[in-house]
Amino acid sequence: SIREVAERLIEQSGRAIDIEYTGLRPGEKLREELFGDREPQGDHRRHDSVSHVPVPGVGQAVIEALPRRGDVAEVRDALHRVCVEADARLVSGVGHRD
Repeated sequence: SIREVAERLIEQSGRAIDIEYTGLRPGEKLREELFGDREPQGDHRRHDSVSHVPVPGVGQAVIEALPRRGDVAEVRDALHRVCVEADARLVSGVGHRD
């Protein structure tokens, strides 16, 4: 959650910083709407001023195999492997969506 991220950043800063809740501003959303592979292609809204990049999906088994705890280097290396594999799938056209 955003609160957890804020708390971690405050902790890492070593300073005492209060979290202030301001509420939603006009037009602000609580969550983003993401599109999944099972959604009809016609539901995607496009705009010429916004660049669109296809992103291959990551399977549940890959996510579950990632280390949840451990050495920073180990976690970083595991995430790097996932990214390299995703890039390879994108280049080969597997998982590519227009």
